[in-house]
Amino acid sequence: MQRGNTGEKRLASGLVGTITGVLTRAMADPGREYRRLRLRLNLSPVLQPLPEGVGVYLYSDDVISGRLLVGEFEVAVRRLLGDVLKPGMTFIDAGANLGVYTAIAGKLVGPQGKVYAFEPSEREWRRAMKTVKANKLANVELHRAALADRDASVTLTVCDAMCAAYNSLGSVTHGSAVGHVSHVEQVPCRSLDSFISEKSLKNVDVVKIDVEGSEELVLRGGRKLFSSAGAPIVLCELSDWTAPGLGSSAERVWDLLASYGYAIYAISGDATNYELSPCERQSRIEYAEVAAVKTHRVGAFGSRIDPCGAASPNPASTG
Repeated sequence: MQRGNTGEKRLASGLVGTITGVLTRAMADPGREYRRLRLRLNLSPVLQPLPEGVGVYLYSDDVISGRLLVGEFEVAVRRLLGDVLKPGMTFIDAGANLGVYTAIAGKLVGPQGKVYAFEPSEREWRRAMKTVKANKLANVELHRAALADRDASVTLTVCDAMCAAYNSLGSVTHGSAVGHVSHVEQVPCRSLDSFISEKSLKNVDVVKIDVEGSEELVLRGGRKLFSSAGAPIVLCELSDWTAPGLGSSAERVWDLLASYGYAIYAISGDATNYELSPCERQSRIEYAEVAAVKTHRVGAFGSRIDPCGAASPNPASTG
């Protein structure tokens, strides 16, 4: 009888703790708590306002949505983007996923600027498009296509929605996504140089590349752009969790950027402050977010670049 009473007390204590937590969070930020409860109850999507002045649709079956809700998704990279993107600039987003960077960039470059975003997965493309429309971003073109090293039709391996961040043009090799493949899709593929020529673009200011192992292909497909005198800043993911699925590696991506004349900096910090430190070439990099910059673009970062600090990329389980 006593054990039963103990169990009931624990249950009651747990319920009180849960209710107290909900009330505390609701008092601090009622809107976020409402959205959190909707996601927990599978009542998605919900439109989450971001500090950058845009809203992004979140989904209960998507892990990135959870990180966006609590303000923990790539906050240093987003802060950096806010410093370098100015009205009238051109931004290319390779791997739009939910459309976070697409929407932020669309807001930053304004009506006189342009955003070209690429997302090959039909599910993620639709979700990103919903966010673009919610923000009324007439300056955004969101293409349902992959960026790689050629114009062709390719096979995209699509993971379950919870692992959508790891969709790949190759084999899925990230430990969090192995065993969570949903299906494959035939998707169009473009090279950056071909796309830029087709659009007659005179300049590209920033390119973000987060394509789960295809980073080397995107860079090879943009050889003319990245070798040019006016080459853009590149925000790129280096990861030996995903690159092997396409026969690549973080080291190969690092070498290719260096061959184009880029200096490579690891991005560290948080939503209030970030720093760029020289990124050392390593035989293995589990996961790192880097900014690749040529001399003519260094001024965009002001004093953020630490010329003396030696940075080792910071592994993270969410890469």
